[in-house]
Amino acid sequence: MAAQAKPPGDYRPTVLLGAMSVFISYTDRINISIAVPAMVEEFNWDNSRSGVVLGAFFWGYILTQVAGGVLSQRFGGKYVLVAAVLMWSAMTLLTPMAARVGHANGGSITLLVLVRILTGVGEGAGFPAMMSVFGRVVPKAHYSRSIGLSQLMVNLGTVVALYVSPHLIKQAGWPSVFYAFGLLGFLWAPLWLWFALPGSGVDTVENEEGSHGSEASRRPIPWPQIWSSRAFLAIVGLHFGNNWLGFALGTWFPTYLHAGLQVSMEDLGLTMVPYVAKGAMSLAALRWGDQLVYMIFRTGATGTGPNASKRVRQTAVLPSSIIIASLIALIPFLDSVTLCILCVAISFCFQSLVECCGFNVNILEVAPTFAGPVFGVSNSIACIPGMLGVPLNGRLLDILGDGQNGASYAGWRAVFWLAAGIYFGAGASYTWNCEATVQIS
Repeated sequence: MAAQAKPPGDYRPTVLLGAMSVFISYTDRINISIAVPAMVEEFNWDNSRSGVVLGAFFWGYILTQVAGGVLSQRFGGKYVLVAAVLMWSAMTLLTPMAARVGHANGGSITLLVLVRILTGVGEGAGFPAMMSVFGRVVPKAHYSRSIGLSQLMVNLGTVVALYVSPHLIKQAGWPSVFYAFGLLGFLWAPLWLWFALPGSGVDTVENEEGSHGSEASRRPIPWPQIWSSRAFLAIVGLHFGNNWLGFALGTWFPTYLHAGLQVSMEDLGLTMVPYVAKGAMSLAALRWGDQLVYMIFRTGATGTGPNASKRVRQTAVLPSSIIIASLIALIPFLDSVTLCILCVAISFCFQSLVECCGFNVNILEVAPTFAGPVFGVSNSIACIPGMLGVPLNGRLLDILGDGQNGASYAGWRAVFWLAAGIYFGAGASYTWNCEATVQIS
């Protein structure tokens, strides 16, 4: 293994600003889950229509995952990322206008769905571009901490959106959440252009093969090697299951509390609590890295080298999958809002462990040179739960419900049990097939 070269410049501002783009991304994608109940009251949507609006984002999100990674590989993630942020921020600002123009024209949601698709197109390129930059400028020893910071911003952005949005809606109406959060990307862009390292075209950090960013950008992406790698397919499977759970809870849990457990609109800020807990776990991963797995389970992080890293990934994933699936499956049996939120909060803590010390960092291990396009492929497939799973859950609620906007116990049980089963199956498969050495080069 070649020794890692020192980056030409401090990589930490790049990591911080890259993580801030994730924060902005999640405020702009989560705010609609809080706004939808108010939009339903104004526009008289049923659950199926709400599901289409909530799921439209992911139809755009899947389109630019691979493209974002390939463009970042060729031209550098720095410029792909700034273009992506500006695009999704502009679409966020246009969301209220699209909703009201469509409603004024026969109650159509077509224009709103188009704007949400374009929001997803912008956000879809964001993570692959950031991963491409991280794979080139971050030393391998700091992979887990860098991913931990980005995952922390996922949760921080979600918490801020969930906490601030109900207050904005109460004071200024539901459109205000899109205006407030849509402006953030335009404030971030000049900082990124000024301070971020390019992450392409220069020798930055050597990967395990000793190849540099400039060499990698000239090499073709090894697609047959990617699709034939069991380790990669295991990552994709867990990424899929992880997103199914995250999208199901992120889009429908506020509706479950509001419609199912009669939580008021003003109190929907309580849904931020699980994300605070998840953020705390991400912060712990940022501080301790892979050692956090050993601190929790007392196994999995002894020794050094690829075998030790593989044990960390397996130990982070399998017990966590069992705990998460059990708690999510329990939610429909609980009448207490506090207990429901507690179950989700604990689940999210272990989900954060899986993300920070499991499949996300594993991408950088199995494909350090091609982290951008590989992540793009994985995240493309992991968009399917958003594209199909979110509207499917809405359809299940209508089919098993008791009238317009009414969802029965059977409907909510189907939503939560389906998410739990998929997550457990994905975690078990990943544990059996994961690797922690370079598989794609």
